[in-house]
Amino acid sequence: MFDYISGKLAGLRGADVVIDAGGVGYRMSAPLSTVRALPDVGASLKLLTYYHVTERGQRLFGFMTAPERDIFLNLIGISGIGPQLALTVLSGVSASQFSEMLASENLEMLTTIPGIGKKTAARIIVELKSKLPQLTKSASELAVSEEAVLALQSLGYSQYDMKRVVEKLVSRLGSEHVSRLSVEEFLREALRD
Repeated sequence: MFDYISGKLAGLRGADVVIDAGGVGYRMSAPLSTVRALPDVGASLKLLTYYHVTERGQRLFGFMTAPERDIFLNLIGISGIGPQLALTVLSGVSASQFSEMLASENLEMLTTIPGIGKKTAARIIVELKSKLPQLTKSASELAVSEEAVLALQSLGYSQYDMKRVVEKLVSRLGSEHVSRLSVEEFLREALRD
């Protein structure tokens, strides 16, 4: 129903994010990775969404990146994993760490996440491993040239730092705009953050 909501960050209510979009406050549950990446209250932002409806009610979920939302949607598609457990997984590990756990079939690491036992971890690996290429492809990977990545590396950025910078830029400027930036413009924007 909703693909994303764009507006101003109105505040946080626990782990829930409130976005004011056209005078309406949309409250959505978000993983800690999204909460940590939020701008200051009053700043503009865009969160990708998932609208969940059950007999008990309706709930809106927000995500800073497409990989987070993709992992969330794939997790809730597994029998026995609901939205709250999927949020817990994304709050415990980043999207790239989750993908690495799937690729290496790391049961031990998955079971360190609260609420994930050995059987659930095994089921996650079996059901999602075939979807791994889709889960690891991010908007930031599509948006940034290899030269821009090499430029950040030459400035001493770690892989984690580069990913965060690119995700912030994509969130702020949009992936299409970021993909059109020259290396110099990209670095100028990246160093602004």
